[in-house]
Amino acid sequence: MAVKNDSSLVIDYTLTNTTDNKFVSSGETWGIQLGRGTMLPGFESGMVGMVVDETKTITLTAANAWGAIETDRFVTCPSLQAAIGDRDVNDYPVGSEIPNSNNATIVSITGDTCTLDFNHPLAGKDLSMEVTLKSINVLPTE
Repeated sequence: MAVKNDSSLVIDYTLTNTTDNKFVSSGETWGIQLGRGTMLPGFESGMVGMVVDETKTITLTAANAWGAIETDRFVTCPSLQAAIGDRDVNDYPVGSEIPNSNNATIVSITGDTCTLDFNHPLAGKDLSMEVTLKSINVLPTE
């Protein structure tokens, strides 16, 4: 049986950011549902047609993953302290993600201001996902 858009799957995966040649994550066994629009579009389409025990490398361009970097998601704050609250500013150099901030990453600190990027950390990045399909369960249609 091959994967269809209404399939419930169990997979193992490894995700690599090919734009910067950085390893992102090695997934554990993961249960997913295709055809609901909850997965990255390029990933969903790449899974269709796979069979159990098949391993496949799915290449995701930025457009088919987390999208392009959107400049309107950059915010300038009056100070780094205003952005991080009561945390120690020395713990947050440029490039740091601010915890509990919806993916805010510090992109610059200039004088009294700081600029935060609220794009997903993988926005604008091409990705490679090596996937092994462990099982398929086609859900009944209503």
